[in-house]
Amino acid sequence: MSKFRATVVALSIGFALVLGACGSGSSDAATVNGSAITKSALEEELRSIASNDKFIKLVESEKPVRGARKGTFDAAFTAQVLTRQVAFELISEEVRRRKLAITDADLAAARAGAAKQVQGEEVLNGFPKAYQDVLVRRSAEVNALSASLLTEGASPESAARTYYDAHQGEFQQACVSIIRVDSDEKAAEIKGKLDAGEDFGALAKIESTDTLSAGRNGEVGCNITPDNQLSAEYSTAVFSQPVGEAGAPVKTPFGTLIIKVTSRSTPPFEQVAGQAREKAIAAAQQPLETWYQDAVAKAKVKIDSKYGKFERSGTNMVVVPPQAPNATSTTAVPGGSSPFSGDAPGG
Repeated sequence: MSKFRATVVALSIGFALVLGACGSGSSDAATVNGSAITKSALEEELRSIASNDKFIKLVESEKPVRGARKGTFDAAFTAQVLTRQVAFELISEEVRRRKLAITDADLAAARAGAAKQVQGEEVLNGFPKAYQDVLVRRSAEVNALSASLLTEGASPESAARTYYDAHQGEFQQACVSIIRVDSDEKAAEIKGKLDAGEDFGALAKIESTDTLSAGRNGEVGCNITPDNQLSAEYSTAVFSQPVGEAGAPVKTPFGTLIIKVTSRSTPPFEQVAGQAREKAIAAAQQPLETWYQDAVAKAKVKIDSKYGKFERSGTNMVVVPPQAPNATSTTAVPGGSSPFSGDAPGG
């Protein structure tokens, strides 16, 4: 959702966090504008992550998650998870301040986004049910805040309807047939035959180099939308040329095409509500980033020294992990972090 990328680098010296180990006397891992993130909440999230072997393998292909000993976690990964907890506390705080309701429908719609963040539904299902609910709730709160920032007081549902009404061309669907050839000269020859009245399907069977559609009289299907085309040239032709006529040859990276659009329509909102919701949320990316940068600049955050220290870098923030005791190696300092991207789930 965001242009920011978390660039947390694990400590090469293997310093790890032991769950339940003694630290300061506080029971809080962090406080955010007076709200506590408890150590138990941080440790529970780490345990939930560690229980998902598929997700761990994905992350550990690039950086450590667990420490060398059983029940331990790499300090840099722990700091990254805590950074995200701080970020999502800021989001939750704003959701509460704006009195934004999170409905069952919002949670159901947000699950797809949560699954995408962790590389798929199968990986999401590998987490404990309670943690799946946390990830889905976070995704739903980001969506709700995005909608509200896009249009004051809007819900994800109403934002989706507003976007659909204003951008109906983006939701069009077309039924298309093609004849693909390898040269401009051949395309001009076929277009001449079509203009003279020869049948499109018959010519497609004989002349098209796209053997799959040629066997169907040139038909490529009726699920063609502006979002799923192989080239801009093709998409432009499909959604601009007259319906029922063979258009002028179009040069694409996949050959020269003669395109015939047999129908083109915009489905009702109910059929594309999910797509409209995604587009509306995407349209709110810049307002969301602007809000987040402002929230970070104003946030009052305290971190238990056991987990590192809190640093702002411009308009971003990060929990920097502690240096390993008695180590001569230097700690790699993470770059700017956003809750909307990166390797820890829920962002």
